[in-house]
Amino acid sequence: MMMKRFPLYAMLMALAVLQAVGAEIRGIITDPNGSPVPQAMIILNYNDSATLILESDAKGAFRCAADPSDTIYIEVQAVGYEPLSVTAEGSAEALNLSLQPAGKTVDLDEVVVEADRSGVMERMANGKRFFLSKRAREMNDPFMALQEIPVLASDPFNSTVTTVSGDAPLVLVDGLEVNSGIRPILPADIESVEVIDVVPARYLARGVKSILNIRLRKHRPPYIWTELATRHEIPLHTGMGVAYFEVGNEKVSLYGRASANYTWHDDSDGREERSNTGYNQQYQWNTRNDSHRYLGELLLKFVPSATDYFAIQGEWNHTPKRSATEALGSYEEVEAAAPADMLPYSSTALSGDTSTIVTSSAFYRHVFSPTADFQVTANYNFNRNLLATSGAEFFGDTEVATSSDFHSTRHSGNVNLNFNKVFGGIYALQAGSTTSLVNDRISRSPFPLFRHRNYNEYLYASFSGQVANLYYMVSAGLDATWLTAGDVSGSYFFPRTSASATWAIDAVNSLQLQYSSSTTSPAPLMLNPYNTSTNPLVEVRGNPDLRPQDEYGTAIAYTFYRNGLYLQPTFGGSFVENMLVPAGYTDSRGVYTSTYLNMGHFRQMYLSLPASYSFQFNEVAGQAGASLQWLRLFYQGCSPKDQFSAGVSLNLYYRKFYFGLNLSYAPRQYSDIAMIRNLKPVEAQMQLNYNITPNLYVAVALQGFAGTPQTTTLTTDGTFRSYTYSRTPEKGLRPWILIRWNMRRHRHRKINLDRVLQSTEEGIRLK
Repeated sequence: MMMKRFPLYAMLMALAVLQAVGAEIRGIITDPNGSPVPQAMIILNYNDSATLILESDAKGAFRCAADPSDTIYIEVQAVGYEPLSVTAEGSAEALNLSLQPAGKTVDLDEVVVEADRSGVMERMANGKRFFLSKRAREMNDPFMALQEIPVLASDPFNSTVTTVSGDAPLVLVDGLEVNSGIRPILPADIESVEVIDVVPARYLARGVKSILNIRLRKHRPPYIWTELATRHEIPLHTGMGVAYFEVGNEKVSLYGRASANYTWHDDSDGREERSNTGYNQQYQWNTRNDSHRYLGELLLKFVPSATDYFAIQGEWNHTPKRSATEALGSYEEVEAAAPADMLPYSSTALSGDTSTIVTSSAFYRHVFSPTADFQVTANYNFNRNLLATSGAEFFGDTEVATSSDFHSTRHSGNVNLNFNKVFGGIYALQAGSTTSLVNDRISRSPFPLFRHRNYNEYLYASFSGQVANLYYMVSAGLDATWLTAGDVSGSYFFPRTSASATWAIDAVNSLQLQYSSSTTSPAPLMLNPYNTSTNPLVEVRGNPDLRPQDEYGTAIAYTFYRNGLYLQPTFGGSFVENMLVPAGYTDSRGVYTSTYLNMGHFRQMYLSLPASYSFQFNEVAGQAGASLQWLRLFYQGCSPKDQFSAGVSLNLYYRKFYFGLNLSYAPRQYSDIAMIRNLKPVEAQMQLNYNITPNLYVAVALQGFAGTPQTTTLTTDGTFRSYTYSRTPEKGLRPWILIRWNMRRHRHRKINLDRVLQSTEEGIRLK
């Protein structure tokens, strides 16, 4: 429904800003005959962040305060006419905007229409901004469209997006946090895609490494969207079914999602060799896992006025798992003054692991002016995990029971206040606070109840700007934590900082300097002092005296982007104090205790080179990508350790067909006491997609085509030595098939407030 009158307080606000800024946007809305169009809706997206909505008067005229140094994106909507999108600069000259009847082409004379900018990369203070090509905007799947963004690795079949370095970015839509993911977004509605490399202080406390921000074009009248998808491996091993819907208008909308996933007979096997003071042990083992996952979510969005936004969300996530393990081998007792005593060894274990997570969120946003807004987000999370294990180990004729019940319950919540203000079109200030509380109860019979409480107060501020062709961002936060772990209590106060400077050398080349510092608190299980292992030869305990670890990192990155070719060599390093690391010791009985310690210092250097190339030859289009990474790790008291990883990808489009290839390999991974070797690529998948109709496609894939995943792990700590070989046949060569269908009605008529909430519960990854 069109607005009947422009609110008086909004008019007064616009006049106040007009007097302060001294410039305005004004214009006339007409039809092809030059007659005025009254009551047309004019939506202004100022600095890609805040939106102001106006209405043309009886003469088709409108006016609004503006800054003369910045670009404003304008969209005009009126009943019976095609929507019109233009860009303009704040000035004293009036815009003459001519609307065309629905179904006809728009011809513009005195306004600038955005062209295909897919080959353009705009620099930002702490990242880059990309634009989709015409081909990508015409797609019906946002994850396929995002594949052409050179710094992203988008998987349309699993609905996931990572950076080329492997990080899972925090996904924002129009700068707001999301919980329903990007699946509902139509690529044609995407204005730009921002990838933020240097995270501002607001997100540092949450461990966010990178941010993906999708800017949408502004659409508001009624719309309906529904999507159904199902995927299954052949023969049956894993599969899923999911249903989405969203229905709404310019005032209110409801989004929902329901999904069910299953894993059937996920088998793995291997062998293990252990030795320590007084014994040698070796055995073959096999494990079978079965699990299900059920998820339901509802999100209600309400826009009572042009300046106020509300949303409430609820989600339920239930995951029951079952596991069975058998082992058979030998156990040898070794004593210096006696001959070895060889005993047969066997074990069996059955376990049930059920996790239930309930989250709820509320969001409010108020727009004070085109350059300032205020946001409030509140979250509450309930997380319960019930783990019951029954089994026994046999050392010759001696039986050792390994049954246990391990229960944990978490209540957590936080409130975030955030204020944004833009000055002069090029300077931006962000400030706010986050208050959070975590209460954990962890119990395992026969040990006492372990309680963990964490109260945190975080204050932050960020400022970004531009001087000539130099973009910069400085950000800082102060973190105060009060921690209780069992009988141990402590308080910590530490800063978090990040800064970046980007020199746009020209339209093709740029150079960026990055710096960040952050602090990580130990997880509850790291602090739990009670034994969580059922193995009589190995105990697993936390350390309640752990301190938070401090990390400082810096990097320099060069970027080249021209004619579809993207290169970004990056060299950097980091330094960690009080690093949280696995550690252990052997007692007088020869029992090894695995725990955690604060290691004095840790350093690492890295060099990465992601590259991609977008191409089109006649009807064949696509992207080819490759990435290389080298790390040198300096653990205290150890010689330097080198890690390498590499990956290649290929995406091809031909008419209704799509072909994708992904292959990645990381031969070795290190900690201070362990080395993991991957004997096969960690990812190897080929996939083919056929679009039966624009709204229906079928995809088939061949995963694990490089062979069955196999790993070896060697752990050495004092007198304790462990060697493990494992393989997962079910993740080897195995095809799957996916069918996805969606229906959109009035897809260009979408509410402006998109997915503004996100659960903060650890362990949940929402897509």
